[in-house]
Amino acid sequence: MLFPASSSNVCGASSLNGMVLPLLSSNSTPTPVATYSANHDNHGSATRNAGISGTLLEGNNLSYSVQQGFANNGAGNSGNASLAHQGSYGSSNISYNYSDNGDSQQVNYGISGGVVAHRHGVTLSQPLGETNVLIEAPLIARGDIHALIQADPTELDALIVPGGFGAAKNLSTFAAQGAECQVDPHLKALSQAMHAAGKPQGFICIAPAMLPRIFDFPLRLTIGTDIDTAEIVEEMGGEHVPCPVDDIVVDEDNKIVTTPAYMLANNIAEAASGIEKLVARVLVLTE
Repeated sequence: MLFPASSSNVCGASSLNGMVLPLLSSNSTPTPVATYSANHDNHGSATRNAGISGTLLEGNNLSYSVQQGFANNGAGNSGNASLAHQGSYGSSNISYNYSDNGDSQQVNYGISGGVVAHRHGVTLSQPLGETNVLIEAPLIARGDIHALIQADPTELDALIVPGGFGAAKNLSTFAAQGAECQVDPHLKALSQAMHAAGKPQGFICIAPAMLPRIFDFPLRLTIGTDIDTAEIVEEMGGEHVPCPVDDIVVDEDNKIVTTPAYMLANNIAEAASGIEKLVARVLVLTE
């Protein structure tokens, strides 16, 4: 698809203001964009600028740009190139630019992120703001909270994993990396051990999206009816089953139960309807 350029002629100076040309068109591939502009006047001075920019990787986490400028009458040529990556554990960027006019070259780079040290270890994150809070809240569970690494599958009858940003950003990198995500190794080991022992598991909300990265075989699961997320789950190897907010999907062979919860729910009552079914079914599967 070509977007036409505009042109003008003012006081003896002419210009081709710009041209934008998407190079590719695909539902699954980000579209790079090429740009071109030109200016010249009746004194013989002319400039030309061309460039290409776009994004790469799942979630468009890597952005790039390359620009080149040409000029006559001693104005010199110039150019720049840049890369920027945003990951779940931080951001990085690097850029280079040069100019013949003054014979200058410059390289810039940067890395940013956050590190929070606590009694269970160190948590890496995107850059922190001015105020940050890391809280343990035993009252939520009406008991002691322990680090995931301390979980012993031999002492558990079942495992239920809630969703939300905890699942998408802390227990995995799904929020940032999509189909290329990784799952917390302690959760992965615990879930695999529970499965090997024939013990049931429940995954709620966005948490089921982690299942294809925990197990290397297809599982029937649901994240609701969101088409884009479902396509990512299937790209990872899962067998997605559309499901309303008040229902569950059960993989009987593997004793794994999933429900959409806040992937579809508009309020806590709607979320509770599916979650309560999930918990009840998991308890039945323990018998």
